[in-house]
Amino acid sequence: MVKQGLSFGLQATDAHIIGLTLPDGRTEIFDLVVTPQVSPLVPFPPSVLTARLVPRPGTLGKLESLENNTLSIFANQPGPVELLEDVSLDAYMLRTTLISGCVSKLTSGDFSKISTL
Repeated sequence: MVKQGLSFGLQATDAHIIGLTLPDGRTEIFDLVVTPQVSPLVPFPPSVLTARLVPRPGTLGKLESLENNTLSIFANQPGPVELLEDVSLDAYMLRTTLISGCVSKLTSGDFSKISTL
């Protein structure tokens, strides 16, 4: 968390990536993106941040959480903070939509490999 002029901004210290290896060997890769990235004038209040999974270039499917995607910061701002989440990226809480239109709730048996990268 950094203060930029009159605004407060999120600054990631690490990438949060989920990779799915499909049974045919293709890999779909998604980045966890938090919005909004900037809070004008005041620090981020609780429950205003949202997490979503964004496909990387070349990824043809969609991956979405089936849980509440709201994030909160309860630490002093600016400075290092931890995003506290109601969303869990456990496999059984995600839904994937493949380019073929097939929609599946993810479990470890649906794909040959489910991992966080």
